[in-house]
Amino acid sequence: MLLLLLLLLLLLLLLLLLLLLLLLLLLLLLLLLLLLLLLLLLLLLLLLLLLILLLLLLLLLLLLHHHYTTTTTTPPPPFTVTKNVFTQWLLLQLIAHIGGHACFTNSPCFVRISFFNGGGIICVSFMHLFFKCFNDFYGFIFKFVCFFFF
Repeated sequence: MLLLLLLLLLLLLLLLLLLLLLLLLLLLLLLLLLLLLLLLLLLLLLLLLLLILLLLLLLLLLLLHHHYTTTTTTPPPPFTVTKNVFTQWLLLQLIAHIGGHACFTNSPCFVRISFFNGGGIICVSFMHLFFKCFNDFYGFIFKFVCFFFF
């Protein structure tokens, strides 16, 4: 009888230990789930931060675009800068980086590029020639896309 009671007690103890182990495993799973949730929250926060940065960059580009399309600067005659596209400003920046400066002639199709050694060339702006060739609906779409994205 005593042996049976001891065996029953041992079985109960084993069952309790198993229950405790199961509880510990459940707690570990809960902790893992919490960690996963925290990681997901961090990822969402990073995505939100990236979205905010992209929106700020877009706003900055729009401000620069507005600034460089509404302000007029007049280099020495007979050349004037036409107040139009952002692509012209980008071309000016590119030429400035290679050691020269450019200004747009009275016709928006031609660009005068002069270098510091005094020499100068007049070249045709490819974009404007392209725009001249495509004055139909597709050309308008291309102009619109170039104006806002290039």
